[in-house]
Amino acid sequence: MEDGSVVIVEIAAGRLTRVKPDGKTQTVARPGGGPNGLAVGPDGAFYVCNNGGSFTYTTRQGLTIPGHAPKDHAGGASNVPTSPVAKSRCCTIPARASD
Repeated sequence: MEDGSVVIVEIAAGRLTRVKPDGKTQTVARPGGGPNGLAVGPDGAFYVCNNGGSFTYTTRQGLTIPGHAPKDHAGGASNVPTSPVAKSRCCTIPARASD
């Protein structure tokens, strides 16, 4: 980002976090599920990939790794939201890269 910070996804925590140049962190969004990818679009919005929380997590040798699907996982769906509200909740985060 313009100020030298980066925005990362935290899959197991279900959030996007901004890491500032001084090391301080700020939660940008909590889209839920398991955000596992992030890109900045030409419009400056963040676009998020999300696995829907399809994994349990295990810590091994100091690393958090995905495991099996949770016992209550009922499957998934793939769709393209059409309403502006659904789109902003599902696929984009209304923060701008220059914020």
